[in-house]
Amino acid sequence: MDGIFPLTTNTNLDAKAVLNAYKYQPRLEKRHALLKSGLHVAPIYLKRNSRIEALMFVFFLVQLVCSLLERQLRNAMREEGLSSIKILPEDRASANPTTEQVIRVFNPRERHLLLAEGGLLVQTFADPLTPVQKQVLNLLKIPERVYL
Repeated sequence: MDGIFPLTTNTNLDAKAVLNAYKYQPRLEKRHALLKSGLHVAPIYLKRNSRIEALMFVFFLVQLVCSLLERQLRNAMREEGLSSIKILPEDRASANPTTEQVIRVFNPRERHLLLAEGGLLVQTFADPLTPVQKQVLNLLKIPERVYL
């Protein structure tokens, strides 16, 4: 039996379609892994089914936004002729940047607000953007002023 891989299903798909669906499974699991690792989603106890459904819908939206962000970034890289960008730790290049990598790049940014009595905003202080942060913002067509 060495080399034989049994795969059973309860669908009406042909054998090739079942195998293709099975091979796509790791991509789905990777997208769900983002929830626990990069987005730090933790278990929560909810009593009502409507709240569970609402929370699952929010998680679905988050996954959708993350996949669209990755798609936009990778398409922009392709349009600009970039094979990779230095988004990994120690300025290592990544040919396929992920949402987790983008979050990590922008995570150390800080912004401070100086308020006068009564809550009136006097001045805003923000860390300068790094070259990698500027590059990501430019590829995503997000104006730098959003972060300044």
